[in-house]
Amino acid sequence: MVSEAGISMDIVLPSGDVNRKMEVFYNPVMKSNRDISVLVLRWLISGFARKVRVALPLSGSGIRCLRFLKEVKKTGIAGIFVNDKREGFVDSFNALASRNEIGLSWKNGEVEVSSKDASEFLLGQEHFDYIEIDAFGSPNPFLAAAIARINRFGILAVTATDTAALTGAYLGACRRKYWGEPMHNYLMHEVGIRLLIRKVQLLGAQFDKALVPVLSYHKEHYYRVFFKCVKGKTKVDALLKEHKYVLFDKKSMEWKFSSVNNLEGFNMVGGPVYSGALHDVSLVKYMRRVSKFESERRFLDFVFSEAKFESLNGGSLFYDLHELCSAFKVKQVPSFDSFLKLVSGVRVQFGKAGFKSGMSVGEIVEKLGL
Repeated sequence: MVSEAGISMDIVLPSGDVNRKMEVFYNPVMKSNRDISVLVLRWLISGFARKVRVALPLSGSGIRCLRFLKEVKKTGIAGIFVNDKREGFVDSFNALASRNEIGLSWKNGEVEVSSKDASEFLLGQEHFDYIEIDAFGSPNPFLAAAIARINRFGILAVTATDTAALTGAYLGACRRKYWGEPMHNYLMHEVGIRLLIRKVQLLGAQFDKALVPVLSYHKEHYYRVFFKCVKGKTKVDALLKEHKYVLFDKKSMEWKFSSVNNLEGFNMVGGPVYSGALHDVSLVKYMRRVSKFESERRFLDFVFSEAKFESLNGGSLFYDLHELCSAFKVKQVPSFDSFLKLVSGVRVQFGKAGFKSGMSVGEIVEKLGL
């Protein structure tokens, strides 16, 4: 018997590394993933002109749906459509809701439970205002159906756990699945998440849907991106202009977003990637204000500082203090907090010594006393 957010489940805990052959299980590592979903859905409802329709096509144990029912105001929800292809899912989900005394019907709203292929489930429904794609491995098989069914100004939440492909451990897999080159250096996780974003945006473009990231992060073994759907050819065209290559020089430690993949002075190339802002500062500000999840507070502080930096400077990759000190043979590594003040930098989620700064590499290195 395990418990999360006051919901009790008699369910299997994974032993060792998880894989797609396992029966349904409860993964405590993904509690953070669900915490953030609760906050984003609350934010969406708080600013939406109508009640929202929520779709969970890959529900697994069903814990995310029950948390939505328990922690999000039902007055803002028109209906929740929960689905998993697993045999017996409908009965097991209903039993879990009953055991926890969570009602599946309320005035002008209800939960609809089904057990179908995820894409079949999505395409057989009307449009949704919030869709959650939380698959094992790549989200690719479910993206087209999800994008086809996401409403204007709705939120599409995408999780990718195949980070090995997106960071360059499996180069061919990255090229096939995400249509770009990864970057196997300290930048790999930010480049990886930007590759994922671009792939989703390209699929959205065919529907004249500009999928703008409002929250993007790397945690544990997965990437997580929440996209806001903005419709219109002009919006899509503007978004596609944000797709650029990442150029990097191992010697100077400089990076650059570029519309071409070969410039003098750079000896590594990644992408194309999405080069714009990863976050909507208003969303992150809201999450910090209303969150009661203590385990997420430090993480949200990092993301908020990054979002504020982006709001002033646009999309940017990060630097790593330890990587810079190693490359330039700095013997005395300064304390991170004091160094951030010197370079007017902000902490980022990528790496313990990761930071973003408006200064050039040359200016940053000068601050290291070289």
